[in-house]
Amino acid sequence: MGQRNTKVSPMTVGEVYDQHLSTPPKPSTNTEVQHPPPRDETPVDYIFSRYAIGDQLGKGGFGVVYEGRRLDDDLRVAVKYVTKTQHTECIFIPDHPNPLPKEIALTILANKGHRVPEIIRLLDWTDHPDHFVLVLECPSPCENLVEFIMRHGGRIDEETTRQIMWQATYAAHKCCLRRVFHRDVKLENLLINIETSEVKLIDFGCGTFWGLHPTSPTTVCFR
Repeated sequence: MGQRNTKVSPMTVGEVYDQHLSTPPKPSTNTEVQHPPPRDETPVDYIFSRYAIGDQLGKGGFGVVYEGRRLDDDLRVAVKYVTKTQHTECIFIPDHPNPLPKEIALTILANKGHRVPEIIRLLDWTDHPDHFVLVLECPSPCENLVEFIMRHGGRIDEETTRQIMWQATYAAHKCCLRRVFHRDVKLENLLINIETSEVKLIDFGCGTFWGLHPTSPTTVCFR
């Protein structure tokens, strides 16, 4: 999520759906990104009714991230919408009676306990049969480390690198203490506040829960 100066325009839930979709999403096995369902399939308490949705910040194989504002207090947030497929993995975690999509579950666990500023904060979430939504803090002004390094001519000094790596390592360590193995710590998954140099670890979609197997995880995703 890079730095943006654009103002988020308040939009009703119906306007969000009209802007992004003309037909209802269906579970898919391909990597095409789907968007929120049309208003006539949206329950009254649907999560998008509590947020004003703005510009798209990024997208991946199955998910789209939008900037937004929480209607109750105008807090700036990042809203991640993920389409489910037949390969979407759901897991059980403590204190939740039903299985949750793995990304939701791991983000909940990573946020459990005292707040760790180096881990992206989960503010809200919802799970539906064909998709799920995460509402995350959206530090501003911020950008991922790829954007940060490119803006500095493709290289950063040793002291800055040391500060960034300490924070990234601390975040990953705290996740492990909470039984979350991120498995995808890379430049794109580290946000940095360009004014304070504070770093946050994001995106637990490739992670795993240490409680799923009798032994610790042994696989790591490198990209």
